Amino acid sequence: MSIRALGGGDLVGDKPVLFVYLDETGTGDPKVEPFVIIAGVMVKADKKWKTVEERLKKIANEFALPEERYNFFFHANELFTGGKKEFREKYSLQKRFQALIALCSVPEEFDLPIFTYAVHRARYAQRRPIGLSANELLTEALMHCSVVCATQIEQFVREHYDDDEVVTLVYENNSDKNYWIKEYHKLFRSDVIENELKRLKVKRLSRFERIIEAPMFSGKTDSSLLQIADACAYVIGRKLRGIGIPNDMWKPVRRQLKAGVLDLMREPV
Repeated sequence: MSIRALGGGDLVGDKPVLFVYLDETGTGDPKVEPFVIIAGVMVKADKKWKTVEERLKKIANEFALPEERYNFFFHANELFTGGKKEFREKYSLQKRFQALIALCSVPEEFDLPIFTYAVHRARYAQRRPIGLSANELLTEALMHCSVVCATQIEQFVREHYDDDEVVTLVYENNSDKNYWIKEYHKLFRSDVIENELKRLKVKRLSRFERIIEAPMFSGKTDSSLLQIADACAYVIGRKLRGIGIPNDMWKPVRRQLKAGVLDLMREPV
């Protein structure tokens, strides 16, 4: 019996589908967060997926107080900075850092590929027409990140997996931009995109052939692997901003990074 799709039907082909869980960061004050970033982690929907989920549960159970373990999920920013006073009082800096290190180490532990893309918001704004609102510029930058990161995933699957293996993308459901992410994915899976891509001077994008279905949107309590994407995006964001991130958080992420910003890819693994 084949693994079945979320809607109840059989998945395409005889092989388990690949899932990539993606999260965004850098959508706040551009003076504090100059880069908008999307990061994703890939896992096959087989026994490894369940093993990774169990690993995340173990990390959470070892971290959270017993009364908070039900539906508990990690947020990387909260682990690194301490978040609200109540959270800092419950969980020490050492314990928070140990949990974040454990999250960042999961992709390497299970050999899960990581993908990312980032846009410098101010530089992007300089290339766009005058008159766009701050929210419109942010939406465009996020869409650009989403499409380029998805193209990286598409090309990676073409190069490293059999022809009948396909991938579905799952985004963190935390943005009012989800509608546009879905629309962009629909466009890049259509015939219409072919002529548009031919006009590009830089051939960095491609039609989505191995990415199937519309992207899904989920919360961390429903799709626990989004916690890994959140941790990767946070660590990558601090690295790009040059504001410091411990090597035992950054290095495991870098070693699994299969495509991303050029400056990051130049870092030794």
